[in-house]
Amino acid sequence: MAKAKIKFTRAVQKSVQAQQAKTVSFPAVLGDVDGVVLTATDGIVNVTPYNGDTIQVLNRRVQNKPFLQVLVGFDDDAPGILQVLALRDAYGSLDTDPLVPDHAKTHAYGGGDTVFVAAAQIKPFLVLPYDGLEVQVMGGIFQKPDTTFGVVDNQVLDLSGEVPGTGALYCLIEYDEDGVVSATSGSTVVSKEVLALSDIPAVTNRPICVVRLYAGQTEIQRNPNTVNDFLDIRFEHWVSQNTLAIDGYPVDLSTYCVLDPQDGDVLLFDGCNLTWYPASSVPLALNAQAIDGIVVDNDPAPTDGQVLTYDVHTDTYRPEDSGGGGGGGAGTPIFQRVLSASLTLDDGECMVITQYIELGAYNLTLDGDASLEIL
Repeated sequence: MAKAKIKFTRAVQKSVQAQQAKTVSFPAVLGDVDGVVLTATDGIVNVTPYNGDTIQVLNRRVQNKPFLQVLVGFDDDAPGILQVLALRDAYGSLDTDPLVPDHAKTHAYGGGDTVFVAAAQIKPFLVLPYDGLEVQVMGGIFQKPDTTFGVVDNQVLDLSGEVPGTGALYCLIEYDEDGVVSATSGSTVVSKEVLALSDIPAVTNRPICVVRLYAGQTEIQRNPNTVNDFLDIRFEHWVSQNTLAIDGYPVDLSTYCVLDPQDGDVLLFDGCNLTWYPASSVPLALNAQAIDGIVVDNDPAPTDGQVLTYDVHTDTYRPEDSGGGGGGGAGTPIFQRVLSASLTLDDGECMVITQYIELGAYNLTLDGDASLEIL
């Protein structure tokens, strides 16, 4: 009985060996005649055997590199699936890099081997060690305040002249609107160990990096695991020096500086937007108070003969015996709260309103250089 089992086992082995001996593979290159490897089906690629006819096969073993020399055939574990079996050492120099198949999905967020990208992996405006006390500044494209674009070229920046004779300092690297890169050194402290963020020089242009420099330094290093002389600030929020704060919010004025504001011009901030008005067209409402909580908005400014009409709400309190108003000499104040009839201010006249004014159904007309001032 034991001999029968041994004979059967040997027979199975011979059958398997015979089947393996029949395994056929043939050479091909990845991709069609134009080098297009991928198809619409995940895992299925184009390969082109030496007869020139492109076919589609499974590939789970090598990178999808156009024109890569491969062997195509049937795997013993899946004899019914035509697939890429291995790389082909076509000319005696086996390319080992493509042995790892494409696997980008595993490194994407949510994949089994997520890669979390560090700032140093993003090249535009990146600053790296170069040689000794020199750094390499990677270039990039940026937008200027006038909405045009500028370029910072790839370049090497020598910081040897910024190294202090004693102590340590922070050196700020920036670029300006012309794409010129510069280095500005901060104040020197007693040693590199006591450098603080407050020792970084004030920002004057567009900051990209801070480099730590200290006495006796012979090279600048960037290794987060050992010695790191760099602070990458490319992605930190920075505010142009041409700013003001309104209700605690910084408002960038760099765009408006190119408009060359003149004396009497007005910048109006409505909580969201900043609007520039030349002195010749400042809306009257910008210098007016609210009338019963409603701002009188006359945009653009009144001109010769223009009629200003304001309809008061029906429930507005209207004092009795408030009287009417009339004209006066040039610059003569007329204290008025309620109009009882239409009124025309002649050329050169000035009307001063205290607290509020109600026009009701009446008109107020300004002729020539007549003016209306609401206190």
